[in-house]
Amino acid sequence: MKQVYLTLGALLRDQEHYIREWLLFHHAVGVERFVLVLHRCTDRTEEKILQVRDRFGLDIVVHDLTDEGKVQMGAYRRIVQRYGGSTRWTILLDSDEFLYSDAVYDLKEHLVGFERFGGLSVHQKVFGSDDHIVRPWGSQLDAYKKRLPRDHFLCKGVKSFFQPAKLIDLLSPHVQLVRDENVRADGFPYTLVDFWRSEEEPIHSPLCVNHYYTRSMQDWGERCRRGSCNDAKTGSAYSVEEFLSLNDAATDFDYDILRITGLYEPMMAALGNPEPSLFSERIAGA
Repeated sequence: MKQVYLTLGALLRDQEHYIREWLLFHHAVGVERFVLVLHRCTDRTEEKILQVRDRFGLDIVVHDLTDEGKVQMGAYRRIVQRYGGSTRWTILLDSDEFLYSDAVYDLKEHLVGFERFGGLSVHQKVFGSDDHIVRPWGSQLDAYKKRLPRDHFLCKGVKSFFQPAKLIDLLSPHVQLVRDENVRADGFPYTLVDFWRSEEEPIHSPLCVNHYYTRSMQDWGERCRRGSCNDAKTGSAYSVEEFLSLNDAATDFDYDILRITGLYEPMMAALGNPEPSLFSERIAGA
């Protein structure tokens, strides 16, 4: 398999409305290979992925996974076992997470300076629904601009680049056990509170993950019906109370990521207009 510098791995379920922008965004910021595992998809997610791959010749590998139970870490371990030997860096992201730099456009330019370390962890900004009831048309990055304050505990959550050659163990989707230390985006070490967040105050420069955690109320409702990939009980991981709480707390406007959208807008346009959901069409016509 061709050697690449940066690979993105993901476990996906029913993301047909958002997957094209997510792929093209991360292609624009330097991801060279996508390894995507589909889990119980019932919509057109795979069709949309292949549309992007075939139209623009991107290095996208798609696998299907039908295992029940706690499948996420199993899928990630398979990704690293099969593709870790052909990449310098790997990042594991969800389809509602967008990773970028405010200093350079290409993430690889930033990663070169961290090659002496085994891992590089990036704090997240968490966005709410912007009071969208139904799924908005067009770019989600443009639709959701209000995030939680920097001092909110969710903003201490991280996602991490890691070098498979220095990997000891995948502790979680967020942080990995590596040789030669895992540092944060300013090059300093940090202390983990648990498997997904740090003790220190978050830093969102020069690297950041925008986490569009709720999206619209329509999206949240669909997420509740799907449930977590790690819990077979539908809706057990999410609640109406959580949605309302996050939406009320997300009051800070943030436009930083919009500097990236111009890099891939022509590619999105070449794919045609986004398709609204039937529910959105009914609401618009009411």
